Amino acid sequence: MLPTYDVTVYQPQSVTKTNSLPTFAHYMPWFGSKEYSGSWTHWGNNADNFVSPGKRDIPMVYYPLIDLYDSNDPAYMEYALLCMKLSGIDGIFIDYYSEMQLYDYPFDFKRTTAAMDMADKVGLKYAVVYEDNILTAVYNADQGVHPLTYYLTNNVNYLKKNIFNRSNYLMVNGKPLFMIFGPSANLTGTQWRSVIQQDVSFVSVFWKPQDAVFKASVDGTMAWTGQSSATNYELDQCLANYSLCIAGAMPGFETVPSTSNNADPRNGDNFREALNYAKTKNPTLLQIPTWNDWGEGTNIEPSVELGYQRLQIVQQFLGVQYTTDDLALCVQLYQKRKQYKGKQYENQVLDQVFYYIVSLQMDKARSLIATI
Repeated sequence: MLPTYDVTVYQPQSVTKTNSLPTFAHYMPWFGSKEYSGSWTHWGNNADNFVSPGKRDIPMVYYPLIDLYDSNDPAYMEYALLCMKLSGIDGIFIDYYSEMQLYDYPFDFKRTTAAMDMADKVGLKYAVVYEDNILTAVYNADQGVHPLTYYLTNNVNYLKKNIFNRSNYLMVNGKPLFMIFGPSANLTGTQWRSVIQQDVSFVSVFWKPQDAVFKASVDGTMAWTGQSSATNYELDQCLANYSLCIAGAMPGFETVPSTSNNADPRNGDNFREALNYAKTKNPTLLQIPTWNDWGEGTNIEPSVELGYQRLQIVQQFLGVQYTTDDLALCVQLYQKRKQYKGKQYENQVLDQVFYYIVSLQMDKARSLIATI
């Protein structure tokens, strides 16, 4: 008989922080791996090739510390969300492409709901950032059979019935938070509100084109710019017009090849400046764009080049007791999951390590993982 380990399930505990500003990481759910999904989705066309030992050929600014991964892999999700938790981050804002059966939207949607499920286990909140350019995409694919409001209504009704009512979905002013990365679709603010109605907190991105009618239809805006000075200006403008304001703190903005609008990270100072400015202004929420947009170099997820630097900055900003040693334990958990894939006993031990970490029993987690 194969040996087994009797796992004790512990409920997630809240991380103590000296900085109480609610902080969320913008999360991309769109990566696939050959090991898990059969293809290197969103990693570029040359990921089968290596540029150096252990480093694949991907068109990204930085390289993931844990190597390429799949957003639907539970081992990845527990690693990512545990790192966020131990950094003091309260949850994730998920880049959302809806439940529609078009293009790669089903692929992304599956990973979106999986991330929500893992966030429930880890004890983090979540909300969606709706990519409203999908409305134009499906309208064109259907050759204009239905108006844009038809697709928006279907998407919003799905969210209200299946997503907004989840126990860990983020509520603001007693309403589910609904952010859009727009407006991009050709709809007025009145049309948006007629579909969304008044039972959600509705937020648009600051720098998208907005006429006066649209501005009057939202409850607030979110900052989203690479330069700290620019994102601070966006926050100031929101505070002057709305009571619901989501500050932004982007580490920088870089592309491969580089473009003229790159924002220099300045060894983390760009990030620190935006974080500290947001703290002084006391916005409703703070969003960090992003956890893992590797193509634009905005990632705070640990990388080969920067290590844990950006998460260490978050830990210091939010005032948690955890350190890079604790983040490294989450990496070790992921690596052990890969090493012992399919092994019952070892993965039961690792399940216990996971529950020790979510309940903040770090010494027990560290001792147990050393036994395998």
